[in-house]
Parts: sequence; structure tokens; C-alpha cells
Amino acid sequence: MASNARTEGSGRNARDIENLLSYRLLVVANLLSRSQLMRFGPMSAISLAEWRTLALVTSFGPLSVKSLARYANLDLGQTSRLVSRMCDIGLIEKQRGDDARSVILSVTASGRALHRRLWRVAMRCNNGFLNSLSSSSRRGLLEALDTLTAAAKATLKGRRCPGFARGG
Repeated sequence: MASNARTEGSGRNARDIENLLSYRLLVVANLLSRSQLMRFGPMSAISLAEWRTLALVTSFGPLSVKSLARYANLDLGQTSRLVSRMCDIGLIEKQRGDDARSVILSVTASGRALHRRLWRVAMRCNNGFLNSLSSSSRRGLLEALDTLTAAAKATLKGRRCPGFARGG
């Protein structure tokens, strides 16, 4: 696509989307995740969403489906479908919570074993990507991500996006 291509009817450059921070972060996150998943290769046939679910339940579990959805930043329906699939393949198990309606998730022995194998690969990938940056760039990136995370969370709590004037 030519760099000066115009979108139909908008008068804007078709590449304007590349100036959106959310788009740029999404592209990088997807590329990093796909690269990592590709390296899992024959070790596992789980999807990226299943890997993240396994990692979250291993890290924060036992936990409820609602808590998992919050950590994964998914809606309850998506989370429930992921949990069902992972229970079917024996990586996660459900137990009744204190409340008769609640379910608590934990990782099975085979889930822990798979997580250990995949975690080593994930950390090698992670460290490789981070090591492609200078130490000052790495520190700056991690600090910037922390700052952006805090700002985004603040907007979800009813505050305006940074830079918006009152009434705007």
C-alpha cells in the first residue's frame, strides 16, 4: 500500500492507524505471542489463549472463573469456554467453592508439568526479546508500560483519557 494512500471518504491517510498507541502495542504483542507459541511447537498443541490461561491459573490459582476473566482481560463467556476446554484436556480442574454457585480452578499435575516445560521456552523468548534492547531502553520500556498500564486503568475507573479537557 502506498504511504500516501487515502481511505475512502475520510480524507485521512490510510496509515494513520499506525499512529495509534493501542494498535502499535497490539501488533507487537501479537507478534511476540505468535513467535513464542511457534517455539512451543511439538511440546504442546494448546492455543495462545489456553497457554495464557494455564499460566494465569498456575501463577494466581486457585482462583474463581470471574477472577481468571479479570486477570486475562476476557469476558466471562470466553473464559468459561476456555476453562471447559482445558478441563476436557486435563490441564485444569474445577472444584466447588464455598458458595454452591462458585467454582474454583486449579492446575492439574499434567497442567503443572506442561507449564514447567513451556515456561522455560517462554522465558527464553522473553529474555531474547528484552535483550535485543539496550539496558536503558529496556528499563525505559518497562517503566513506560507501567505508566501506560496505570493510566489505562485510571480511565476504566471513570476518568477521562489523558489529554482530554473537561467536557471534551
